[in-house]
Amino acid sequence: MNDKELADAIHMEIHAVRRIPNYKASIMERNVSRLVLERFSEECKECKEIQEKIKSQPEQKKGFFNKIKEVID
Repeated sequence: MNDKELADAIHMEIHAVRRIPNYKASIMERNVSRLVLERFSEECKECKEIQEKIKSQPEQKKGFFNKIKEVID
């Protein structure tokens, strides 16, 4: 498997897990998803839409109570 095949396979896996209802991604999965978005947003419509959605959301403060809320969710 070459680098392009690996990147394409990871890209497709990210799309697959995004379709799972009520799925809560781990921190690692969110980080991998961010890398996939950076790589594929120019050529993939869905990645571009998700990247634009993320950019349009206001940045949440990472205070103590927000961290507790994340753990509970």
